[in-house]
Amino acid sequence: GLQDEGFRGQDSYYAMTLNQIAYIFAGQGAPVAQNDMERYFLSSLTPLVQMSMAYVFAELVLLANRMSIMSNRRLEAMAFIQAAMEALGLPREIQGRILRYHGYIQRHHNPDMYEALLNGLSRDLVVEMKRFIFGKLLSDSPMLQDLDEQHTAELVQAFQEIVVS
Repeated sequence: GLQDEGFRGQDSYYAMTLNQIAYIFAGQGAPVAQNDMERYFLSSLTPLVQMSMAYVFAELVLLANRMSIMSNRRLEAMAFIQAAMEALGLPREIQGRILRYHGYIQRHHNPDMYEALLNGLSRDLVVEMKRFIFGKLLSDSPMLQDLDEQHTAELVQAFQEIVVS
């Protein structure tokens, strides 16, 4: 009977009960314990494993959420623009052009993204980054080629990326 399966007295029943409770909470069939020591060990290990699995799942949810932040913001802005156009009663043709324009701006020129990128950078790092971005303009413009390092840095700091339509 129970003696053959590793049960020895009152403590064995408590160990078995704890073990079964842990299995129920885990919702899975864990290895079958053969004695009290294994039952206590599995009873303590199973909740730890489940907490670890919950932590990994939570991290995956956060990662998925972070990956969708930009697209959610873009969709929110486009829905707001669509509602404003409908409230004004704009013709469908103009609405389509406006939506295409805002879609282009959001994909290729996002001021919030640039602000987040530049926020908190040192002056030298901003100058270096803008030199990279506007490098072709600096090298192709004869008027700007003869500027010394300091004047180039001051000029580049004043450069801003804008969209002209």
